[in-house]
Amino acid sequence: MSDPDDALFNAINEALTRGCCYYCGDKAEGRIEGSCQGAYCPRCGIFLVATSYFLPIREDRTCYHIQLRHADARNPRHIRTLTRLTHRNYLQARDLIDESWPLIAQAFAPEILDAKKALDAAGIAYTITPPYPYDDDGEKRGDSP
Repeated sequence: MSDPDDALFNAINEALTRGCCYYCGDKAEGRIEGSCQGAYCPRCGIFLVATSYFLPIREDRTCYHIQLRHADARNPRHIRTLTRLTHRNYLQARDLIDESWPLIAQAFAPEILDAKKALDAAGIAYTITPPYPYDDDGEKRGDSP
């Protein structure tokens, strides 16, 4: 006599091996959502099998530095972006532009990504050191080790 748990396990395993949902039989797809990754059934709206997934950017303990290369002291958008990133007032941020390669931010990868997006959106030229290996979605770029 076979164990009902074994039969259930085998049925689930067979459905997943075929790439199907073990509830409805529709095609399952691979999905990453937040810190979860696994087989997902779009029809049922559930993960069938899941495991933890953490973006590489969240595990990076490197301290990155952003330095200003060029901004326009007459451009209000540039000034506002720099005031927000450096926590300086308008006049201080405008004076910062006149400095030679001033430090705008020093932080871990996720915070640097936020700053990078703000600088890109404002059209401000900057340099990140050490070289920043992440795309805007937090995954490592294909050309990064």
